[in-house]
Amino acid sequence: MRSTRLTPRFDQSVSPCTGRPNTRERGIALVITMWLTVIISLAVMGFAFTMHVEARIASFHRKQFKAKHLALGGVELGKFLLAWDYNPANPEQDATIDHLGEAWALGTNIVLQTGIVDVRIVDENRKLNINLISDVQGNSPRPEILESYLEKQEAIDEELDVEAFIDSIVDWIDQNDLRRLNGAESEDYLSLPIPYRAKDGPLESIEELLLINGITMRTFLGRDPVQGEEFAPMTSDQGMMAHWTATSGRGRLNVNTAPPEILALLPGSDGDVAARIVERRNGPDGIEGTEDDEPFQALNEVLAEFTIDAGEAREVGRFLTTRSSYFTIISTGQSGNVKKTVEALVLRSQQNIRIIRWREGQS
Repeated sequence: MRSTRLTPRFDQSVSPCTGRPNTRERGIALVITMWLTVIISLAVMGFAFTMHVEARIASFHRKQFKAKHLALGGVELGKFLLAWDYNPANPEQDATIDHLGEAWALGTNIVLQTGIVDVRIVDENRKLNINLISDVQGNSPRPEILESYLEKQEAIDEELDVEAFIDSIVDWIDQNDLRRLNGAESEDYLSLPIPYRAKDGPLESIEELLLINGITMRTFLGRDPVQGEEFAPMTSDQGMMAHWTATSGRGRLNVNTAPPEILALLPGSDGDVAARIVERRNGPDGIEGTEDDEPFQALNEVLAEFTIDAGEAREVGRFLTTRSSYFTIISTGQSGNVKKTVEALVLRSQQNIRIIRWREGQS
């Protein structure tokens, strides 16, 4: 009987001498280990990045929350300053007049542990009321004031068409559909890519001018707009936004706060008259908003500076005052690098400070 010799079969992945995996398998295991390490590292990095982003977002929202409430607190501070100025019990202020040397007009900047609050109050009665240009019947009692103002703007803004803009403002306010020579009515605005109708009533905010035919952003702001201002500018220290308002009660101009370029537009006034008025109210140091200011106490003091007769003085006096009722409180809260601006138009009376209009925006 032939014997059969059995040949042992070895696992090819194991060295017959050492019993360890051979070189090829060790290489594959190393590659797999490296890939696992890379995958785990990427997962850890992704998780860390996600946590970092979420932390940044959470931090931004916290700062945004703080900035907004700092701004809201600034509005309340502004209301307090206006109310205290109007209080007869306040020994430091004259409640019968308003001028640029009073506490409300000087601005307030407060640094807190949680952030910074900057409060600025603008007297709306230092501006001309655009609604006095026309009434709802289309009558224009003082078109020459706006015309004189716009002619100066036209010198620096070639795109401005003064006649078209003035006629279009009157068409916007009057309640008829009769288009003035250079004006625009609802049918013109309805043909625009985004159609709308003429107001057929007084403007409620000065920003409505941006809807009216003939206006340019340069004339409105007094400068070229920056990105984002094309649609909702918050404020400007120049142009029509700084010199005109749609909300000032009966439209009387406060001679103690009005800028010289506006005073010069009044009937019987010019640059020299405006300069004398400003020089008088600024006091001996010639600087507005200081302790030695000498504001006008009564209108007859102001009218004495005009080159007009008694009848014209009475007419001009109807447009002037030494006291203000409408103010815009502009409050900016800042937490870290995040800012929030709140703008509140308020009406001050003996009873309270009432908010008329409210706007919020990033600063």
